[in-house]
Amino acid sequence: MMSAVHPTEPSWCEVLFSSSARGLDAPWVSDLDRCLSPNQVSLRRTNSTKEALAVLETGGVDLALLSAESCGSHGLRTLQIIRQFTPSLPCVVVTPDTSALTLHRALELKAYSVFRQPVNTRTLAETLVRILRQGLS
Repeated sequence: MMSAVHPTEPSWCEVLFSSSARGLDAPWVSDLDRCLSPNQVSLRRTNSTKEALAVLETGGVDLALLSAESCGSHGLRTLQIIRQFTPSLPCVVVTPDTSALTLHRALELKAYSVFRQPVNTRTLAETLVRILRQGLS
């Protein structure tokens, strides 16, 4: 299930959001999309590591937002694989599990940041926009 909700224009940035299928439709994801839109940032949703890699291959992704539902789940596995192919892509992990083990693993894989779920979507959006602006300057 992929969906780019905004036109792809040179002035727009694209954030790849990768989560399990049930995570794609979480209310906070729609809130995040609404917070990002005024900043000309679109959220492209994928529900598998394979799909996320296919999107990365096509190019145009400026940042990855990875949902890790629990320790070692989808997001961290996806981050590990992304690092093999695009080591410099900024990646942010969102997870309900902020144990020392999860944080250590995410930072070991060079996650830019880790957010605890439930997330404050405004804070997350502000952080993503700040990361994108730093990368574009």
